[in-house]
Amino acid sequence: HYHNVVEEYIEGYYRYSEQNKVLKLSATDLNAMRSNLVNYEETRNYLSIRKIVEQVYNEISKETIEKQVHLSAKLQHANNQLAQWMFEKNELESLPDLEPEKTKECKLNRQYMEKNHIPYRPLYQILDFDENMPLEKRKRAEELLSAMRLLDAVIVHKDYQKQIQEFPAGCQDFYLWTTKNVQELSTVCISKLDDQEDFKQILQDLCIENNNEICISERYFKSGVIEGSLSLQQDAMFIGYESRLKIKEEKLAALTKQISEMEELRDSYIAEQSILEEELDILTIEYESFADEKQLKSSLDKVDSLRKEYNSIEKTIAELQENISKERESLQKIYLKIQEIADQLLIPTQQETFLSYKLDLQEYQNCYESFKDDYTGMLEKINIKQMEEEILTQLQEDLDNLRYDMDNLQYKLKVASQEKEILEKKL
Repeated sequence: HYHNVVEEYIEGYYRYSEQNKVLKLSATDLNAMRSNLVNYEETRNYLSIRKIVEQVYNEISKETIEKQVHLSAKLQHANNQLAQWMFEKNELESLPDLEPEKTKECKLNRQYMEKNHIPYRPLYQILDFDENMPLEKRKRAEELLSAMRLLDAVIVHKDYQKQIQEFPAGCQDFYLWTTKNVQELSTVCISKLDDQEDFKQILQDLCIENNNEICISERYFKSGVIEGSLSLQQDAMFIGYESRLKIKEEKLAALTKQISEMEELRDSYIAEQSILEEELDILTIEYESFADEKQLKSSLDKVDSLRKEYNSIEKTIAELQENISKERESLQKIYLKIQEIADQLLIPTQQETFLSYKLDLQEYQNCYESFKDDYTGMLEKINIKQMEEEILTQLQEDLDNLRYDMDNLQYKLKVASQEKEILEKKL
C-alpha cells in the first residue's frame, strides 16, 4: 500500500507540473524529486522535495519581478516622454504664431516693452519670401539673419532708444532702430539675399539706419567687428506667415502622431504589466497548492503499525511452535513409557500394572485429542484473521484511491476558485 502511495505522489508531481500555468518543473527537477521520494521511507525528509519546488518558484518569481522592474522603467520613460510631448503640443497650440526660442531675459524685456506701451515688431514677422525664391536660398537667408542675431531682433522707433536703455537689470534683447512708425511698416518681400547690397535694401525698406560695415558672401558674413560663417544646414521656419503656419501644423501633426504611438506603446506596457502581476498571483497559488507529506506520512505510519503487528504475530507463532515442540517431547516420553509397558506385558504377574498403564494411555490420548482440537481451532482463527487483514488492506487501498480522487478534485476546485477570484478582482 505504501508503494502505491509513493507512485501516486510521483504521478501527482508530473500532473502538478503539467497542470500549472507558470510553475513548470523540468525533467531534472522531477527526477530529483522522485529520487528523494523513494528514499523518504529511510530519511523521512520531505523538506528536500519541497526545496526543489521552492527553488523553481524563487527563480520564476525573481525573473518575473525583474521583468516588472524593467517594464516599470520603460513605462516611466513612456509617461515622461508623453508628458513632454503633451506639454510641447499644448504650448505650440497656445501660440498664436510660431516664433524662435527666447531666453527668459528676452521674454522679460518684451514684457517691459508691452507694459510701457513701446510698439515693436520682430524682424521675421515683417519679412516674407518671394514665392519663386528657391528653398535652398530661403534656408540660407534665414540662417544668415539668425547668425547675425537679426532674425528675432525687434524693430523699434529710435525715439524709444533712451527709454529702453533704462530698463532694469535682467532685461536683454537685440534692436533695429527705425525712423518710421512701427505700425506703419509694410511686409518686405525677399526675392534674394546673396550679398550685402540685398541686405542693405531690406534695411532701407524698413527705414533702419545702418552705419556698420556689412559684408555677405555664400557662407561668410561680417557686420561691424562681428564675423561669422554659415552651415547651410538649417531649415527656414520663421520668415513668412504662411510658412510659419504650415510648419506649426506639421509640428502639431508630428507631435500628435508621436503621442498616439507612445500611448499605444504605454498601453501595451500596462497590459504586459497586468499579465506579469497575474502570473505572480498564479505562481503563488500554484506554489502553495503543492502536495504536503500528510498522506505519505500517514501511509508510512500505517506501514510501521502493520510491521509491529506482523512482528507480534510472528512472536506468537514462535511461542506456539515452542509449545508444540514441548508437547512433542512429552509425547515421545509417553511413547517410550508405552514401549516399556508393552515389554512388561510379557510377564503375566504384572497384568494389573498393564491395565493401569492402559488407563493412563487412554487418558493421555483424550488429552492429546483435546489439545489437537484446540491447536486446530487456533490455526483456523489465525487463517481467518489473515483473511480479514487482507480484506482490510484491500478496503484501505480502495479508500485511499477514493481519497486521492477526492483530493485531486478538491485541488482542481481550489485552483479554479482562486483563478476565479483573481479574474473577479481584475474585472
